[in-house]
Amino acid sequence: MKRRKREIQRLIDENNQLRKQLKSENQHYYEDLIVYMRAHTLFHDDRIVEENLIAILQDLIDAQQNGMDAETYFGKDPAQTGAEMLKAIPINIVDFAWFNLKLMMMLVLLTLLPSLSTPEAKLDGGNLLLVNITILIATWSILWIVGSNAFNTPSRTQKVGFFIGGGAIFAGTVVFFFFFKTSWQITIPPQISFILIISGLIVGVLLPFFSRPTGFKLFLYFYSMGYLLLGLLVHLPFTRKFMTAKIHLGAWQWLLYVGLAIFAILVGLVSWWFVRRERKHDPDR
Repeated sequence: MKRRKREIQRLIDENNQLRKQLKSENQHYYEDLIVYMRAHTLFHDDRIVEENLIAILQDLIDAQQNGMDAETYFGKDPAQTGAEMLKAIPINIVDFAWFNLKLMMMLVLLTLLPSLSTPEAKLDGGNLLLVNITILIATWSILWIVGSNAFNTPSRTQKVGFFIGGGAIFAGTVVFFFFFKTSWQITIPPQISFILIISGLIVGVLLPFFSRPTGFKLFLYFYSMGYLLLGLLVHLPFTRKFMTAKIHLGAWQWLLYVGLAIFAILVGLVSWWFVRRERKHDPDR
């Protein structure tokens, strides 16, 4: 799996370097094709997609040297070119399943970590399942929208509508997660929680020596380490009393819900900032 991932990354890096040889109009045509192809790799073999993109790029560079532009060489309908290429690429159910499994594991991790920072860790299995399904469907939908509009320039109204819709889905998912409860409650014993916390902290301390997290992975790293440290303080005898002291807000209880909403928005903004920063360094990601 790691070897395959390295090969795909090598192809992406090679693509980034070769693409610099294109003229601006050819580059624009080709980059739209990249967005279309990569957004539709959910059911297709992404390594073969990258190999095809490299082959097209090399053909385009040769055509450019012979005085031909991208539209003349490939046609004026890049969507049709991309669709024909996708038809020739085999369906890869294993990669599709692995993509969804990784996403669900990340969601479970993000849900489990806050629970570990409480004296008695509890998980709502039904709530978690429904949230996972919602986010999976939202992810598929976003990829489909991005791919379908790769060759169109969205208006300002469409952009605003997209961000408002995405924000509404994100906020709705957060509210759903915090307030919708089911009977599928799973309680994690304190001893198991403590073992998970210590194991997570050890992995977190060693991880930078083997793999330097960047971009969104860096955000997840600090998010995870922060909650693991809180969990450690909750489970240690000499800090437990302070960490578990109850605060009665009374009539000001609504401030807690406002704070949760603001925190959810901040998490979304930080995630968006990391994605924007990554795209700035590498527009194809």
